[in-house]
Amino acid sequence: MNTPTCRKILEAMHVNPTIFAMADESPVEISVLALKVLFRHIALLNYGTDEEYIACNEDVGQAFERGDVTDVRAHFIEVGFFEGRKARNVDVDENWYLNEYPDVKMAISSGAIESAESHFNQRGEIEWRAPDANSEISYSMIGRLTVGAS
Repeated sequence: MNTPTCRKILEAMHVNPTIFAMADESPVEISVLALKVLFRHIALLNYGTDEEYIACNEDVGQAFERGDVTDVRAHFIEVGFFEGRKARNVDVDENWYLNEYPDVKMAISSGAIESAESHFNQRGEIEWRAPDANSEISYSMIGRLTVGAS
């Protein structure tokens, strides 16, 4: 999948590309439509397969079988992502995760949690924990955001 450059995306949203030169957390105003387009793109990047989505969302699979949902992928991009549905379970780097989050390692040792992967897919993502070293910067940056901060 090809992604337009950042400059092109910002221009389409009518946002001055020099915004990234700012070092503070100044708010940037964009339209709801522009925000939805960005989130739909993020949704696309997170989508795996129809089978993975249905495995995480049995009701969508049932709706597909009944014919209420005709395109599983489109359902995720247009509806499911905005409802907070998971597109797929995320593969977790078990060794990295347990070294990074010793509380999870202790919980596994005590039998309270089955594995690093099950922790991430059930709780870790909600807690802004990264599944692996490559994802750490994205999770930590997004986790620091606050709605309406100025």
